[in-house]
Amino acid sequence: MAVNASVQSSHAAAGASSQIDVNRELGLELEETQYANRLLALTNPTAYAEARAGEFGAIKLKTATAYRVALEGLMAAGMPTEAAKNLALQAAANERDMSRQILELRFPSGANAIGDASLVSRANSITGDLNRGIAPARRRAAPRRRTTRRR
Repeated sequence: MAVNASVQSSHAAAGASSQIDVNRELGLELEETQYANRLLALTNPTAYAEARAGEFGAIKLKTATAYRVALEGLMAAGMPTEAAKNLALQAAANERDMSRQILELRFPSGANAIGDASLVSRANSITGDLNRGIAPARRRAAPRRRTTRRR
């Protein structure tokens, strides 16, 4: 009887493990998302900045909602107002921190700077900057002064 229960539990565990998305567990989906967003930052920095700003606006909304829900719950439980506000602020800060980590994973803040640099590079190639890619001319050395020796 105990062996049968063991076999059933191992079979259930095997069935549960087959539901695991290996690519997600190994971080490949995250890497794919980050690559796509870095590519967007390079090719279309404006769209990247708008998408990041939209996510940031969602963070602000989530943080305000977390504060309100926590404050209402604490006040309904009868907690003193100042203590409830402090705990609600902590809940909002936790939500903010977690959401900002997610934002930074999806839309790295440094990627936009790379996109801006690519725009400058592209603009230089379009305007036909003649000095681009050409080494600067060498400076001529100043003539050496002769020293006179006293006899």
